[in-house]
Amino acid sequence: KIAGKDYEFRTTLMKNFVENDEDIIQIGNLIRDAKHYYIQRPQAQNMLDPNFMIKVFSDDETKHFIEVMSKFVQKISIR
Repeated sequence: KIAGKDYEFRTTLMKNFVENDEDIIQIGNLIRDAKHYYIQRPQAQNMLDPNFMIKVFSDDETKHFIEVMSKFVQKISIR
């Protein structure tokens, strides 16, 4: 809780926006010591631009993302 308010941090994990470990570490530094962090997989049916090409992470790449982020947050869940 921040000042008595519940909060959550989450990232929709897309290669379009998170390209390398440096990007992951920047996110981690921003939310350092968060109690719970959520990773979301993109949902193509919810895209505002139907022509936007989603670049998704493989399972191994997602595991690597979790491994790097686990140094910054207490708990990580996938939605």
